[in-house]
Amino acid sequence: MTTSESPRVVYADDDAALLDLGETYLRKLSSFEVPTCSDPRVALDIVRDSDIDCVVSDYDMPAMTGVELLETVREDHGSLPLILFTGKGSEEVASDAISAGVTDYLQKQPSSEQYELLVNRIENSVSEHRATRRAERYETVLEALGYPVYVVDERGRFEYVNDAFVDHGGSEVTVTVGRTHDGFYVEDDGDGLPDDRSPEECFEAGVSEHRDGGLTRRRRLNF
Repeated sequence: MTTSESPRVVYADDDAALLDLGETYLRKLSSFEVPTCSDPRVALDIVRDSDIDCVVSDYDMPAMTGVELLETVREDHGSLPLILFTGKGSEEVASDAISAGVTDYLQKQPSSEQYELLVNRIENSVSEHRATRRAERYETVLEALGYPVYVVDERGRFEYVNDAFVDHGGSEVTVTVGRTHDGFYVEDDGDGLPDDRSPEECFEAGVSEHRDGGLTRRRRLNF
């Protein structure tokens, strides 16, 4: 991810006329840096070798489809935003794109309004991705501290805990922890912290269990 304010957006389309049109509109309607290419394999090279914030891709290209490009981006670059901007609209294409983890899906329209919408979707996607990366770096720092760190809301309910905090003990009442640093979620069926006890005195890890295909960690307080 680039550290500059202006996102760098790779735009891939094998139709030279549409590629030029798209680049023109993106530069006109935004402050994006827009490297372009007609070959999705080149787009992958640019993503690999440069700080890129978002990929915009056509679907129907000879070297690989936009969905195949998306699958490779997801495999190699995680949650990097990729917006499928295509003239080939069908439920099958949309379903394949969603299954592969597309960030957004737009059909091409010969109008400036559609490019304005594309710019808006890019800005939102990049903003969310940057915020997620900042949060990940922040949580990495908290985990590296080696001592308990927690965040509670105004009601005394846990919103974040690090692993060191999970190691503190007791085992009576289940309470909410929310989202932990590693992406696990905890069910909330408690009333928050007692006024006369600190979180460090109360908190401990409970058991782990599978629920709806995901891992749920239960945390408990000893009142």
